[in-house]
Amino acid sequence: MKTSFNLNILMLLPLMVMILVTGCKKTDTKPDNTNNTNTNTDPLGTMPASFVQRVMMEEVTAEWCSGCPNGADTITKYQQEFGEKIIAVSMHGGDWLDYQAPFNPVFNAFGQSNLGLPCAAINRIKDPAGTDFWYSYIDWPGRVPALLAQDHKTGIALKSYVQGDSAVLEVHIGFHTANSYDMRVNVFLVENNIASHSQEGASSGYVHQQVIRDLVTPALGDPISMSEVKEIVKTYKAPISGYVAANLVFAVSVEKWGATATDREVYNARQVKVGSIAKWE
Repeated sequence: MKTSFNLNILMLLPLMVMILVTGCKKTDTKPDNTNNTNTNTDPLGTMPASFVQRVMMEEVTAEWCSGCPNGADTITKYQQEFGEKIIAVSMHGGDWLDYQAPFNPVFNAFGQSNLGLPCAAINRIKDPAGTDFWYSYIDWPGRVPALLAQDHKTGIALKSYVQGDSAVLEVHIGFHTANSYDMRVNVFLVENNIASHSQEGASSGYVHQQVIRDLVTPALGDPISMSEVKEIVKTYKAPISGYVAANLVFAVSVEKWGATATDREVYNARQVKVGSIAKWE
């Protein structure tokens, strides 16, 4: 009986090992990144026949600027009125949140002149009343609603997840009319709910929103081809160590890059919290 018992144990060993190996297999928690936007099983949904138009506002601000809370308040008002149709990023200059140096190629490309803060580029379209691309906040109401009424037949869906100390972003770009323009993608990593150190013109406890932490793409954008009607998928990664992950957002724009500054324009924009998705709309 003893010999028979030992043989039975030996016969069971391979099965036991198989169970242990299968049970200990590591599960990958990364979202499914299969490009499958033409079926309802894709978390981004199905690409629509037309897209929701959004406006990209690139604000220039600073803590030493006593009037800058007025600009921030105006952006908040637009976000409350128009919801996620307003995609805003705030570039600080000359304070502890300074991000001017990486942004300088943008200033040079679009004409910096003498910026009166707060100001913003709106869809990177030249001010029709002047020669600048940077609008004073008092001029924003005359531009934002009109741009929201436009439709460029270009849409953006986003999928983001955390991978170690980095945030990964999949940018899905859809369009129904091909073009031969020099098209580019711009990706910003911004952080919300940052307590001010000493914001001029504001009471204590002032909090900054949509502060640019990283210009993920090259300063003047990542080129894409829209010469053939198809979905374009681009993947980007940004380090997030040292930031509050729950407050991080990716802001994305698709831009026509003309030969001259007056022939440039953001076609559409979108944003998504790190670790979330923004479905086709």
